[in-house]
Amino acid sequence: MLPTREYKEFSKRQTVVATRTNTADAESLRSEFSLPNFNVWMIVLNEKGETLDLFCPDNDSECNETSKFLFAGNVVARLDKALKESLSIQELERRWRAKPEDAAAFEGLAEKLDRIQQRRRLSKICADALKQPSLPIAAKTMIECQAFLAEARDFVYDGEAGKDALTRRGETLLVKHPDHALATKVQAALTALLKEGFDVPARWNASVFRMEQACANPSAAQKTRMLSFKKERDEFLTVLESARKTPEIAANEPALLWYSSLLGDAKTTVRLLEKPEFRDNPQYAAILRQAKAKLAAMR
Repeated sequence: MLPTREYKEFSKRQTVVATRTNTADAESLRSEFSLPNFNVWMIVLNEKGETLDLFCPDNDSECNETSKFLFAGNVVARLDKALKESLSIQELERRWRAKPEDAAAFEGLAEKLDRIQQRRRLSKICADALKQPSLPIAAKTMIECQAFLAEARDFVYDGEAGKDALTRRGETLLVKHPDHALATKVQAALTALLKEGFDVPARWNASVFRMEQACANPSAAQKTRMLSFKKERDEFLTVLESARKTPEIAANEPALLWYSSLLGDAKTTVRLLEKPEFRDNPQYAAILRQAKAKLAAMR
């Protein structure tokens, strides 16, 4: 990136500061912006030092023979676009805090924070907002949805208990607010959680059961939401089951493990995960425990 013509021309027009990944400055930036410890990140600030944009160029680009010639130009184009924005993250937050009941102001702030992957910051802002006793019901519902979306999209596996608690929060939001403007996004985030981990059919079926129990006399909106939720489950499981039956998957142990684990095939999962190369991975260890527990329950 640094030696390209596009970047050299950009650096003549704008102030550019670069830091190596193993410096104190880099660690400070990672902490301030909750950045991962890998990849290159671009942080765009205005003249006040406030954040206009933040992105990882690698995540915005395809990787093929053609794209490598477009990479630098695309990055510079995004930098130029960001510098034309008039409202920083900090200004959006100030405007919302001045009128915390303004749902539109909060949505603008949340959308921007989500787009630049500042979801931990968004989660904290949501938590602070929900502490306000005078918050209108409509604003509270919207912020609860935004809080779930931020945490689900930024979810890092730390054990089944944390994942289960987050899953149930998503279920509750869909049952209580099936036709909310953010309900479709909430459903997408919830199903993304359900599509990862051991035994997707069992976990998704349990999710359906809890939601149906929570709305014993469902409204029309709840019926529509549940139909959509179950249809997505059925379509996803059909894809998994069809893929696992192909000769290519059967001959590829890592792929076979992935599909077997997702489909809850405890016997195959245990057989493959007991190999030495998987023993030191905490997430694989958790899957192995779940698979063994399922086998024990089946005896």
